Amino acid sequence: MKSTFNYWQEMVQDPDKSSTILDVFPRYLDTPGLINQDLTQLFGKVAHVREDKVITNSKSLPSSEHIEDLLSTAQLESDYGWDSGICRR
Repeated sequence: MKSTFNYWQEMVQDPDKSSTILDVFPRYLDTPGLINQDLTQLFGKVAHVREDKVITNSKSLPSSEHIEDLLSTAQLESDYGWDSGICRR
């Protein structure tokens, strides 16, 4: 993941490419911890990225199948009070 980190970051910052990250990096969908690993690399271990902020920012991305699926799962977790660390797809 370290070798693709800079490319991933460029995609995140580009509004035209940010909604395609999960198409280019599908392992984020089924490998727990990859997103946290990248966020830790970006912000350090002491930084705490709030899940609600990530979800809110995701809603502003251009719609895609992956984003809609993940937002739907996050909403279900929120509705039922499940911890995202416990409830995995």
